[in-house]
Amino acid sequence: MQPLPQLAPLEEIQNNFAQVCPAYCSVLPMKSGYFQIEVGGWARAGSNIHYEFRQMTSSIRAEFHIEYWTGLNDQIQALARRVGVVAGYSIEFSHWMHGCRMGVSFPADVSASQMTDVMVQFIEATHPEIDRSFRNEMARQAGLPGVMSGTKEKEDSMTKPLNQILYGPPGTGKTYETIYAALQILDPAAAEAYKQVDQDDKSTPDERLAARTVLKARFDELSAEQRVRFVTFHQSFSYEDFVEGLRAETDETTGQIRYEVVDGVFKNLCESASVKVTQQAPAPVDLAGRRIWKMSLGYTLGSDAGVFDECLQGGYVLLGYGGVINFEGCKNREDVLQRYTLEGQTIASNTDYNLTSVTTFVTRMKVGDLVVVSDGNRKFRAIGEITGDYAYRRHPDYDDAYAQMRPVKWLRQYSPSLPHSDLLNGHFSQMTLYELRSPTLDQKKLQSLLADLSVTDMAPVTNARVLIIDEINRGNISRIFGELITLIELSKRAGAEEALPVTLPYSKEPFYVPGNVYLIGTMNTADRSLAGLDLALRRRFSFTEMPPRPALLKGINIEGAEDLDLAEMLTKMNQRITVLLDRDHTIGHAYFMPLQKKNSTPAKLAELAGIFRQKILPLLQEYFFEDWERIRWVLNDQNKSQKKDDNEAFIIQDGELNDLSVLFKGVADKLRQSPQWVLNDKAFDKAGAYLGIAANLGQPAQDEADA
Repeated sequence: MQPLPQLAPLEEIQNNFAQVCPAYCSVLPMKSGYFQIEVGGWARAGSNIHYEFRQMTSSIRAEFHIEYWTGLNDQIQALARRVGVVAGYSIEFSHWMHGCRMGVSFPADVSASQMTDVMVQFIEATHPEIDRSFRNEMARQAGLPGVMSGTKEKEDSMTKPLNQILYGPPGTGKTYETIYAALQILDPAAAEAYKQVDQDDKSTPDERLAARTVLKARFDELSAEQRVRFVTFHQSFSYEDFVEGLRAETDETTGQIRYEVVDGVFKNLCESASVKVTQQAPAPVDLAGRRIWKMSLGYTLGSDAGVFDECLQGGYVLLGYGGVINFEGCKNREDVLQRYTLEGQTIASNTDYNLTSVTTFVTRMKVGDLVVVSDGNRKFRAIGEITGDYAYRRHPDYDDAYAQMRPVKWLRQYSPSLPHSDLLNGHFSQMTLYELRSPTLDQKKLQSLLADLSVTDMAPVTNARVLIIDEINRGNISRIFGELITLIELSKRAGAEEALPVTLPYSKEPFYVPGNVYLIGTMNTADRSLAGLDLALRRRFSFTEMPPRPALLKGINIEGAEDLDLAEMLTKMNQRITVLLDRDHTIGHAYFMPLQKKNSTPAKLAELAGIFRQKILPLLQEYFFEDWERIRWVLNDQNKSQKKDDNEAFIIQDGELNDLSVLFKGVADKLRQSPQWVLNDKAFDKAGAYLGIAANLGQPAQDEADA
């Protein structure tokens, strides 16, 4: 046996470093085989972030560690690649179970003083960027501005508020804008490329349409990856839809009804965002020719709940069906049935699930197939690869079950379990073992899950999730959020100094809201003013106003009304509405955006007429409670041509009601006559009706009714 190399004493290195360490470092007491160097300002609840000197079997290593937090993994990996070498020593990076680390190793012939010098250089070379990344990440979780960094898009992505509401009148593109807001968080580069085109006054309508198409395509990709979810609040939307609730399920094997806790959209998203890959092994790149099996390994709440952990540790899967019968040598369903018969067990029919499950496990599963381990019907917790043939092994803890075994290499283990939507286009069946196939199985999602995490360059906010809540003010906030209204607060998120968990009422499990889950809401100010919004919600969200943007209508041409300036028309209408009502009830530009055509093709006048008839006039009726005279003022009808054969006013007096003596003979003099109004259908087809909205301002037209 070769003698171990003589290493410099760790205590000597510790003493040396204590004398020369940078001011922001403090040396902690020696532990078994290592000592840590704490850095001021890097405290984070539930995690451990530090430098350390560690004695290995044949070397001593200087390392930087992040434990129990994956928020900076990708920045640290990129830093290790960038720095590369310190004082002639290569920096190595590695993911591990609880986080990541990078470091340099020193051979036995390096003295304690040399190691100390290199350690100082290692810290000074890496500390500035780690410190900046750490503070940006903490600022992002708190919704505060980050510190300056070398990459503007990284800085922007880290300083977006965690909870925001886009508010404004109808038709200002709030829902439309949520796509851009989501990509500012998930893909800042794509958002910035779109912004440069959208906010450039010189951009043509065609260029804006093309940029929007690219942005929407990227959004759709992220939606397919479950990085973005979309819900609409309404009066019937509840806590059970949003967080969790009970749902009746029928057990497919017994036919009995049982109640299962089902996660709502928000809890589902939070768990996806907080999932950590606690075990990883190289996975197959090509899935062609491999079958994918869903398998249950014990019931989470049952007496066999420990089977899953046993299988992970042992590197195998166990089937509960088949009792203690040895099925080795069986080649098909008939062989399995015969083995049951020889052991004196009766199979009720050829479709008996005992027979089906054992036949699948023994004869249909092949080496190289993949196994997805479910956690209930709506989650999964591990993925493995079959590495060996069926084997019989009596289980020491179960006298009549779990004797059927297959060797497995575990490729991924997730904690907490991932939602079924990260893999399937449906949910899992209750059956213990069956094949997953398209279209239920999404092959792209599976390949993404099996991608090599250690070599994937990801975006600055790597595991962020976005929930878009449309019409957030239409729901009963207290009923929907429940106790989670506290947890979405910036300081109460997981990882914050004042992080708080709650115990959920149905699952009885502790629950945090992760710091990488973003909420983007939209609110129609005409529906409910900001003053009437739930104060608890108002305090926890930042608000971004979305006013009408008439300038976006510049360059839109209308065939038959070539002189019409849509931007000017909308501006004047909104100015009048603001005076008569308020700015919360103006009209958004989005109502007119369908008139924007490719290649600057003019829109038809009939299309503009349809927008006014079906959108604008009904909206104004709602705003003014059918006060037709005020609606006329908004449309400037009083200043338009009133010729009998060419009346360009949208709203005109009802001539049939002018003579009340006919309708109320003998009592007409006792009635106070007020104008009665009707829509002028002919005006919608006249270019002058639209041109007149912004024309002749302040100069009333003469009554030309008799002209």
